[in-house]
Amino acid sequence: MNTKQREQRSLPERIVEVFGEIDSDVCVRLRSENGDPEYMESFQAVNKILADFPILSKLKDDSGAISLSAEEQAANKELQNHDITINDIERASIYFQGLADCYALLKRIKAL
Repeated sequence: MNTKQREQRSLPERIVEVFGEIDSDVCVRLRSENGDPEYMESFQAVNKILADFPILSKLKDDSGAISLSAEEQAANKELQNHDITINDIERASIYFQGLADCYALLKRIKAL
């Protein structure tokens, strides 16, 4: 895509085009040394649960029937709770990054 075609695209189209990169940057920042402690705790817990109960990976990846023991069901519930926490923190971080970007843009064009 040349520069002229890129300039003719609407702002929402251009944002959608770079959203994956923004999302990735936010996740990398959250996982960094100075990232969100709650996020890192949940992220590490998910990795440990999946290492301790490899059958739980099949729940996400496979489409066949799987039987779980009571212990595996409890681990799956914990896994889902950590997944929700991770998702909530990522969504909030992306939202606040958007607010910060909007504020910076408004300051730059002297609207604030």
